[in-house]
Amino acid sequence: MIELFFSFFTGFLAFSIWERHFKQFFGQRIREEGPESHKIKTGTPTAAGIIFILTVALFLPFLDSRMFTIFLISLPFFIIGFLDDFLSIKKGKNEGLKPRQKMILIVIFSFVAVFFLALILNSQIFMQFQISPTIQFYVPGILLWPFLIFVISGATNAVNLTDGLDGLAALCSLSILLGYLFFSYVDGDVALSLMLFSFIGVLLAFLWFNVNPAKIFMGDAGSIGIGAFLAILAIFTNRIVFFVISSLPFIIETLSVIIQVAYYKRTKQRIFKMSPLHHHFELSNVKETHISMRFFIVSILLTLFAVSIQICC
Repeated sequence: MIELFFSFFTGFLAFSIWERHFKQFFGQRIREEGPESHKIKTGTPTAAGIIFILTVALFLPFLDSRMFTIFLISLPFFIIGFLDDFLSIKKGKNEGLKPRQKMILIVIFSFVAVFFLALILNSQIFMQFQISPTIQFYVPGILLWPFLIFVISGATNAVNLTDGLDGLAALCSLSILLGYLFFSYVDGDVALSLMLFSFIGVLLAFLWFNVNPAKIFMGDAGSIGIGAFLAILAIFTNRIVFFVISSLPFIIETLSVIIQVAYYKRTKQRIFKMSPLHHHFELSNVKETHISMRFFIVSILLTLFAVSIQICC
């Protein structure tokens, strides 16, 4: 528990410095096609999500090779997001890496992550797919690899799409991390608990500055990194079913974009006022703080439901 407090105060100090001294270097560029009300957020310091993984590194139980591996395979995703933020700011518009470049990098490092997870887990999850302690079935390991790569790469994009309102992505991620923390306690995995405490602590520090009106943004450095980290934990702990259920807000946000684009291409009409879904609610005159908090409530309920499935069935 002490790790949570230390990481919170470390993160609080780091985000304070980021807010005061990095605005001129990492001022957010708001996309032109976004809601008009978001234009006022232009110039808000972004890319602060890189502090998540740096803070975790400070309190990482390095003597535990499993935690060190999780850290190493998660790090590239934070770097990809940071590079995307940096190029976006350098170009002076909300466009960093090209979508194809970003996707290729994410898929490559998703493959690397699955490969190393297979090594440290002795390939157990790559043979046994567990829905609950009493419901499990076996699948040839190599058949699961494409699915697990999709889980990681899909999670990075889902969290990235959800990160469009103050506090939204961070709050939904927080509820999932709390679920993982519960499982680490039940499983008696002290090293994983320490890593989760440090991540939760720095995420709470970030939310201190990210609540509406946000003083800093996590940027792609945070959203891509968090998405990968959550998915990697799902594979590491064999809690993929838990992750899918608790991540439904992220999944629904992604589906809203896919549905909107597909429907518009076919009919030249829109189903939603704007996608992702949170923008539809925003343009329906729902306050930004209300949207974020209601998503958080739904996320907590889904996390509790997913936990109950894992422990009761």
